[in-house]
Amino acid sequence: MSDTKSVALPHMLTPENIRLVRLQPTRPFEKGYREADVDQFLRLVEDDFRELQRRVDGGTAAVKSSSESAETRRLERTLLPEEIRDAAFSKPPFGSRGYHEDEVDQFLDEVEATVRILRGLLSKYEAL
Repeated sequence: MSDTKSVALPHMLTPENIRLVRLQPTRPFEKGYREADVDQFLRLVEDDFRELQRRVDGGTAAVKSSSESAETRRLERTLLPEEIRDAAFSKPPFGSRGYHEDEVDQFLDEVEATVRILRGLLSKYEAL
């Protein structure tokens, strides 16, 4: 019998990692992503990570009810790996600072990889 409490895998992000990430701002007039857009997206991702992790840790994905199906559809809309990969952010206003694009993109690559892992674990539970 496997222990579902130990699903944290090496190099897998947690909701806390997302909440605590500190992206480096650019200097004024440097190319970057608008900070408010990135911060808002990361809050959404953190919330959805918490829900995915809760389902995986608790093994609750195998239990389907009508009340859960709406929530599951919401997660599928917001946390598809492709949507994370394709996330687009505005440029900061002229002369303002933003986040370094390469740093944001690299972090989102890690987020996408973790979502793939969590969704894979979730699909194993749903198959039961």
